Amino acid sequence: MDAAFPVFFAAHEVTPGESREAHAPLSILDVFVLDDGAEAAEVAVGVDPQGTLALHAVGTLAGSAALAFNEMARGVPRGIRAKALWLFAFDMWQALPDAPGVNDPIELHGTLFGPFPRADGRVLAQEGHIVATRADALAGLVDGTRRAFVFASDALGAMARCAHVMVPADREQAIAAGEGLVLMYPLGGAVMDLEDAANELIVAALYYELLTALECEHPPTHGEPLPVPDRAALVAALEAEGFEIDGDEAVRRDPTRFMGGLFGGRDRREVPPEGTIEGYAGRAAAALATLSDWPSTRSRALFGRVSDDGRQRVAGVGARAAIPSRAVTGTGTWQPPPPAVIPPAHAPIKRASRSDWMRDFDRASGPPGPAPRAESRPRAAPKPAAPTGGKTAKKPDWMKDFES
Repeated sequence: MDAAFPVFFAAHEVTPGESREAHAPLSILDVFVLDDGAEAAEVAVGVDPQGTLALHAVGTLAGSAALAFNEMARGVPRGIRAKALWLFAFDMWQALPDAPGVNDPIELHGTLFGPFPRADGRVLAQEGHIVATRADALAGLVDGTRRAFVFASDALGAMARCAHVMVPADREQAIAAGEGLVLMYPLGGAVMDLEDAANELIVAALYYELLTALECEHPPTHGEPLPVPDRAALVAALEAEGFEIDGDEAVRRDPTRFMGGLFGGRDRREVPPEGTIEGYAGRAAAALATLSDWPSTRSRALFGRVSDDGRQRVAGVGARAAIPSRAVTGTGTWQPPPPAVIPPAHAPIKRASRSDWMRDFDRASGPPGPAPRAESRPRAAPKPAAPTGGKTAKKPDWMKDFES
């Protein structure tokens, strides 16, 4: 199956693309109205047992409890006007060599699926990476936090969310024509439980890593420390290194200095609070507003293809069949999210493992230095243990660096 990839997507040569059949979804990640210029229809993004992302007509998912719950919690779906829409299963990001200014280019690695809409039920899957900028990724995160799919799915019945990232993967002229639009879903790779695709901890870690890199070169004026994605994991890691936690401070006596810590020979570190994706979104929006070259023309073109109400002027309340293309109208503009009205998915869970974001914390706590350049791989949170025997929750890969 031939397809013209977006300009800023680079396919991995060692893993050629393959044509896949899209099966019934194990989990729904998103819902919106897609207008390709010929017709508009309400569609859901689903992930099947093979990890394939695809669009499914909402009418074929009648009786879906996830769709019903999301609509009651979130409201009407947004509209996207696109002739060629791509879905991207995000796995990791990688910084590139410094460029002039603070809005450095980055690589977003994962698997691209599409293009959509398609009528043959098949999907092209291609591993590779998208080249974007820090601001592209942060703006997409902010918008995706505001529009996150909501579902009740964990073992305790707590509300959970799946956020997405809309990124411009082509030049502004192509995007303005409805091509090169990519919806990226951070799913945590092979460790993700596809039947429960809540990704708040993965998204929080991605926020943390991108903001850490940006704020190293462009410090905020307020001076507030950046919250960490998982404070319990940070505390456990510090305690394993010999620190004692005293409120918001970690203290470790230095045995190499005279009489230990009695005369000041102590290693002290601030222990930041735990962040929420709403809090990170607000901080990211504030950081974006201070960039001199933002929003870019590509970003304006991208978010100009989105409208808040995808069912505008649809005949009949809650209509789900194919609707005329004129039903999706208006232009959206990128904006910070409104105050949060949905609680976090999970209470903090103590974990004893190391994360990529922990390395950023270590750098921030140590001597000043250049912004981090290493790759980063946000990972899924461990699932709660099953209520009745059987499976035990696994530690995600992104926390393994904690372990000594």
